[in-house]
Amino acid sequence: MKNGYAPPELNYKINRALRFTEKNYEIFDNMLFRINYDSILLICLEKSKVQIVLQELHDGPVSGHFGGDSTTRTILHARYYWPPLFKYTHAYIRQFKTCQIVARRQRKLTLPLELVNIEQPFEEWGLNIIGEIIPHSSKKHRYIPTTTDYFIKWVEEILLKVLNFKSVIEFIDQFNITRFGFPSALIFDNASYFSGTSMI
Repeated sequence: MKNGYAPPELNYKINRALRFTEKNYEIFDNMLFRINYDSILLICLEKSKVQIVLQELHDGPVSGHFGGDSTTRTILHARYYWPPLFKYTHAYIRQFKTCQIVARRQRKLTLPLELVNIEQPFEEWGLNIIGEIIPHSSKKHRYIPTTTDYFIKWVEEILLKVLNFKSVIEFIDQFNITRFGFPSALIFDNASYFSGTSMI
């Protein structure tokens, strides 16, 4: 690259490939740089320094043991390069059992959201429980059952000392059914205090 001539002992194919590859490299102050796709110069490292950079940017004290692609991007962001960068980095990370265990965890696909069509107020209520509250109040109240109307966001709540399905039913009967009528739907989770047969 310095004098623009390839060694005479190279055959035609290697010579042609070398000339095609040298377009991506430049020499400044006797240092070899690779020209990145965004025209940023990356320092080409020798084999003796590659291991040091990988240890620092992958398993160093401030690195985080990220995956192959993330570590490669970190190396490029630090303006280092060596061929083959991606292949060598992935091979290096495969040596760590911890990284392989975490990498196998697949994210579950999210379910599509469904629209909730409500035509009038107090038609559907959501039932939730706040608590156990620690520390409890001066009167020993530990739980706050709440119901929220999905149409106008009206909220009803009460303080309870003991929480079970009987106290939940009394709360719904007193603060929802008696005041606003019987709802078409009452939505709640699968907590134990909602599992009594009287809730059906």
